[in-house]
Amino acid sequence: MVRLTAAVWVALTAIAVAHPGGLDDQGGHHDRKTGKYHIHRPRPSPAAPMSSPPAGATSSLAPTPSPIAAKGTAAPAKSPTKPAPEPDWHTWFSADRAHRTRAVAMASTPAEATLWREGETVVRVPLAKLAQESAAYFRWCHLHETFPNGLYGRVVRVVDGDTVFVKQADGTELSIRLEGIDAPESNQAGGAAATAWLTKRAGGKWVKIAWRERDRYGRIVGHVHAGVEWINCDAVLAGHAWHFVKYSQDAMLAAAEAAARHNRVGLWSEPDPVAPWDHRAARKTAAALKKAALEAAPAGE
Repeated sequence: MVRLTAAVWVALTAIAVAHPGGLDDQGGHHDRKTGKYHIHRPRPSPAAPMSSPPAGATSSLAPTPSPIAAKGTAAPAKSPTKPAPEPDWHTWFSADRAHRTRAVAMASTPAEATLWREGETVVRVPLAKLAQESAAYFRWCHLHETFPNGLYGRVVRVVDGDTVFVKQADGTELSIRLEGIDAPESNQAGGAAATAWLTKRAGGKWVKIAWRERDRYGRIVGHVHAGVEWINCDAVLAGHAWHFVKYSQDAMLAAAEAAARHNRVGLWSEPDPVAPWDHRAARKTAAALKKAALEAAPAGE
């Protein structure tokens, strides 16, 4: 390819526009004698032909007018924050497929499902009366044979590495303690990392929870699933929680911890991580010793 020098390029440009009577797009030209450029008269650039849009169509570049603005009132500014995900709506069919309803799952047992239907009404439907694919949505929790009940909602707050708050479709908020695992306390090493990991994996997501009972603090203890992800097991596998062997004999959780230890990920990248239950016991012992020392001290000291 031949490269043009700056001087040659300028000369060619001048020849292209310096011709008698010829005007460029700006309505001007170069004078042959003086070499100066001047404009004779303004000449607008030709406009591209426009075609009429189809009826009812709007330009993808033009903003859609707000109904409020159309009445003469300024439309409110849009929030820069990301909107919360919409409820997990599904269409549920009856077994004979003669009936259907659009609703959000709220809870389930081995016998029936609780749905929050459009119009903000709560209905309970026996699983036997649902079509096979509709009933299968609720029977996923039978994978955890001792946790047959299901809850459904969006994670609205992550407390720490093993506790979240879930809001159901009707606005009810529930505290959920992840079953079978124990994450570092917020005030011990690894606590902040465990909370950050759980926030990233479950925060703001619609989840399913298989559960059996509540703990002494009133929290629902269960297995949390976000899509195909089993959050409890993934937390252990990533090295952000221990398998809580005092309360769980789940073989998969045990295998997940063994894999995390072997791969030295998360907590296991440290030489001697302290288990949360040992951390809590040490703090409890220290508090008891301090209290005993204060009670044994002579009055006035």
